[in-house]
Amino acid sequence: MFSYRALTVLSLLATSLSAYAQRSATVLPANIYRVRAVGVTANPVLRTLNAEGERQNLMGAMEQTLTAKDIAASNADLQALYNGLNQFEAGLGDSLITADLLPQAEVNARQMVFALEYGLTNRISLGIIVPTVQMKVQASFDARVNSQAAQVAERTQGVPALEQGVAQFQANTPTAQTFANGIFVDNGYKTPSNFEYSGLSDIELGAKVQYLNASAWRGTCLAGVRAPTATYKDDPSNLLDSGTGDGQWDLAAECANEFDPLKTVTLGVAARYTVQLPNSYRQAVLRDGSTDPLPNLNDSSLVQPIRRDLGDMVEAEVSTRVNIGAAWHVSGLMELAFKAEDRYTGPKSFQIDELGSDSETMAYRAELGVGYSTIPEFAAKRFAVPMEVKVAYNTLTQGYSVPMSAYARMDLIVYF
Repeated sequence: MFSYRALTVLSLLATSLSAYAQRSATVLPANIYRVRAVGVTANPVLRTLNAEGERQNLMGAMEQTLTAKDIAASNADLQALYNGLNQFEAGLGDSLITADLLPQAEVNARQMVFALEYGLTNRISLGIIVPTVQMKVQASFDARVNSQAAQVAERTQGVPALEQGVAQFQANTPTAQTFANGIFVDNGYKTPSNFEYSGLSDIELGAKVQYLNASAWRGTCLAGVRAPTATYKDDPSNLLDSGTGDGQWDLAAECANEFDPLKTVTLGVAARYTVQLPNSYRQAVLRDGSTDPLPNLNDSSLVQPIRRDLGDMVEAEVSTRVNIGAAWHVSGLMELAFKAEDRYTGPKSFQIDELGSDSETMAYRAELGVGYSTIPEFAAKRFAVPMEVKVAYNTLTQGYSVPMSAYARMDLIVYF
């Protein structure tokens, strides 16, 4: 009826955000600490851009009309009735029933990201980023059933075998719950419904080196590692559950460069490459040749060792910042994020390759922000604490195989 991948909603939202409003080519002075708290609230996510870049509902891949042939394929008695009706009169079996699957989902996400940085020297800064995630999912499943059994019964009067079969079908006409049981419950899955969870995400550690600091030019390189520290793991029986981390180690390298064409204007360009290291786990998968929509979680023989290699990621951005007086600034940036296709390996005779289909992603995003700094006032001894406050709004403008998400963020930064 539909593929395993189409029913599996993965990576609804990124579970790790950079602790930087935009990547910077500056480092901290020696022996200075910077503490950053970032609050991120995403707009409700209702749609995705599919592999062709087209908009669809979050569970749109599952929105389908099932024909009588589709429905009969899962029941031997109904298959016999379907075939008998079509033999009796061409198309009569096909007119018996149709069903529109109507799943719905909405995802609301919040994050708090805490970061601590330290100026080891005037050219080297060290840092740690600790993200937490809160997810609230509202979901439901329904089916609109259109049965023409009464009309079919009129056409089969006087044919006892068909009359009896149609009468039995009328007495047991499938309902929305019938389809929910056949797709989800009977295979060990939860029918889509509301749920929420929260937890620690994957912690990042990094070192940043400034290799250039001329009058109008600055350049830095960063190396970092992301550890699989998530405290909430996804529930395999819940197709909408993505957990608070992706379960494997990542290594990243980044370079950022800035140029000041005017005293009040800074232009920036940055790029990051992230290697997602392979990991192993066990998962239920379909056997070769199976047309089932989902692997049955109740069948232990389908749970197989899987080797997963998530696609490497490339991120790039161009940005600008305009200072307004000594304390205020406005900023804007354009981002590009690409993730290569995921690769899976496992035992032969199972549909392992299906797990990685349509997993390549591309996203173009835009961000506008405004910030205020007390550092000039602190230097003049008119404010007690050197700190910054920034607010920004970030939105998806184009892409494929990604959720259509936008979020607002606030950064509170304190130096000591």
